[in-house]
Amino acid sequence: MRALVTVDGDPAVGSLLLQYDPADTEMEARIRAEVAAVWATMAPVEPQDPSTAGAEAATAANDPIDRLRRRAQTRLAINRVAKVGALAGMAGTVAALGVSRKLHAQMGIVAIAATLTHLAVHWRRTFR
Repeated sequence: MRALVTVDGDPAVGSLLLQYDPADTEMEARIRAEVAAVWATMAPVEPQDPSTAGAEAATAANDPIDRLRRRAQTRLAINRVAKVGALAGMAGTVAALGVSRKLHAQMGIVAIAATLTHLAVHWRRTFR
């Protein structure tokens, strides 16, 4: 890859911009060969049936229902943590009343933050 003019990387998105001399007609084929060689070393850990692996992966990545299901599972997991945090924060606030004002205030902040997270997950149904 010595014939590259410049290589610009963007670590925020994980991309590389390769600029090469357009007169070099073989460069694109060499780049594709290098990428294919690196890609082959990054094989999945679990062996898959080669006849269905490509089709299943493409279907799973592009299936809008599967994407919505994963999104809903993520929201449910976040909401579960928020509900437990809100209840623990409220219980801690009441328990801290006799111990310390500072601890009482801190537990109140935890309860409010968890409650706001819960409301953020359900904002569409909350403000109908």
